[in-house]
Amino acid sequence: VLMAYSGSEERVTIPDGVEIIGESCFEGNDKLNRVIMSDSVREIHENAFRNCICMQTVVMSENLRKIAGSAFENCKKLIRFNVPESLSEVGFAAFRGCQCLELSQFETGTPLAVPMNERIYGNDDIAPYSFVGDGSVTELALDTPRIIGKYAFSACPNLVSVTVNAPDCIIERNAFEKCNSLRNIKIHAGKTEKGAFAFCRSLENADISGFSALEDETFAGCSSLENISLSPEISTIGRRCFDECTALKKIDFCNIRRIGERAFERCDGLTDISLKNAYVGYHAFADCSSLKTIIIDSDTTLQSGAFSGCTWVDTIILDGITYHFSKFAESRNTAENHLPLM
Repeated sequence: VLMAYSGSEERVTIPDGVEIIGESCFEGNDKLNRVIMSDSVREIHENAFRNCICMQTVVMSENLRKIAGSAFENCKKLIRFNVPESLSEVGFAAFRGCQCLELSQFETGTPLAVPMNERIYGNDDIAPYSFVGDGSVTELALDTPRIIGKYAFSACPNLVSVTVNAPDCIIERNAFEKCNSLRNIKIHAGKTEKGAFAFCRSLENADISGFSALEDETFAGCSSLENISLSPEISTIGRRCFDECTALKKIDFCNIRRIGERAFERCDGLTDISLKNAYVGYHAFADCSSLKTIIIDSDTTLQSGAFSGCTWVDTIILDGITYHFSKFAESRNTAENHLPLM
């Protein structure tokens, strides 16, 4: 992961081996004119090149799969870039404000113009924006929808509980975001999309089943969330999924194999975690101020700063052997070092 660039070169080459250009990596660089990416780059994260006002051309990786939201926003002089066949996802406002962009495949300031088929909503489905801010919605028990549309129940001020028992249902992005009275949810569905329950500040209990991955930011900002039950089939937790869930004290990681960037950042209630054969992303547990014990095995991969700012950690158990955290904090990336870098 390339997380930051502080140089002043007009032309920058992203070296081979970099797979992800991190959030805000080049944001606001007013010297940058041309970027060439090696073919190892797979993802460009949020705001990565935002406000690079002098950048004119970009040579994209031929293996690029994802351009996240606002990645090139306000690159006012950006004229062109190649569109690799591998590209399958372009986030909201990825090219907003790119006034000079000449590519017909992209509308200025919007995601790809064509590549994804629009979902068709049936009679039993709930269309996007249907009940935004509706104060009459207090409890929901849903078992028929195939789709609950984006922002469908966003900011419903009196909604206190949600039950979804529809195995094939897709809960679209931000469907229940900012429902400030919501306290309990029980979801058995086919998929939840990004930010489905984000910033539900009163949410205390969540029971989730039916799919394998919690998408990015699903519970971000749910600062009252104390109890989360995840079914065994859930193996992936997306980036910022539980960011700022400060009341969360415990989560069962036994079936989790991938934890995204900043997934549990600022989860001040967590005191111990146990990981086995897991990939742990950049800053996944950063600034968890109450974390004291970390149990991992040698099959677990830690990305840079996975436990950055966890100042109360005193014990690491690696493959059953107990170490003081200082052994890891002082370790270096050398051939002789067998300890993972924290």
